[in-house]
Amino acid sequence: MDSAEAASSSQKQGQVENTDAAKLDRALDQLAHEQANVQALETKCREMEKEHAENLEKSKREYALKAEETVLAERAKRVKQLDEERIKFGALKTILSDRRKALEDARAAHEIIASISKLSEKIEKGESFAREMRLLKKVAENDDVLRALLSGTENTLERLASKDVPTLEQQLRDTLEKQVKRDARRVYLIPKEGGGMLAYAVSSLASLIKVEETGGMENSTSPISLEAAIAQAETLLRDDADSVGDAARILLKASEHSKAKDVVQSWATSAMEREEIDFILRSLVAHANAKSSGV
Repeated sequence: MDSAEAASSSQKQGQVENTDAAKLDRALDQLAHEQANVQALETKCREMEKEHAENLEKSKREYALKAEETVLAERAKRVKQLDEERIKFGALKTILSDRRKALEDARAAHEIIASISKLSEKIEKGESFAREMRLLKKVAENDDVLRALLSGTENTLERLASKDVPTLEQQLRDTLEKQVKRDARRVYLIPKEGGGMLAYAVSSLASLIKVEETGGMENSTSPISLEAAIAQAETLLRDDADSVGDAARILLKASEHSKAKDVVQSWATSAMEREEIDFILRSLVAHANAKSSGV
């Protein structure tokens, strides 16, 4: 009985020990499984941390690249705007420069026109024009055409500027009518080299006899009388103001072999001076008109 109980007790004890060992094995397996899970979780966490770090670094690089692209795009936009503003400024500068040049040209043209107008007014009045000549030469410094015109006529202008140039109406025509005709007729029959009292008496008597003559044309080579020359000169002065020089030459030719030439010479010199200054004045006025039309 005792041995049976001991065997039973021993059996129970072995079963208990087997059960405890099985429990211990399961506990160890579970612990090993949990440790494996922990290790797997730690590995996954490390991988996630690494991936996060890589993603973070990638994001940083992408952000830096995006920022650089944004800066470059903004810079390109600013450069384009600056180029457009530079082009606008250049165009505005060109416009202002052209306007300034146009204003300077207009001012210079006005000065030239005004100077020539004052010179013309003085000449038409038969007054000296030395002051106007100085002003005209000053404004001509910036005008090549005007400077060339004045250079080609400088001697004539300088010679005539300080003296009263005769007017066509008040002086040349009146002097021809009231003085030249009378005095030239009185001495027309006296030879150029002179004559006695009889020659003077005959010439004076002949001057009292008025004979209407028209003579040949002024361009004729045949000699004409003084009366015919005076008639032609009066016609030219009346009908064509530009022929004052022709009138002077006709009278000089008609009187060249008599004492009348001394009387005619003074008038003819004034008439030819008037012709010279009129020719110069027409050139200056033409230039002034060209300047005026271009303003």
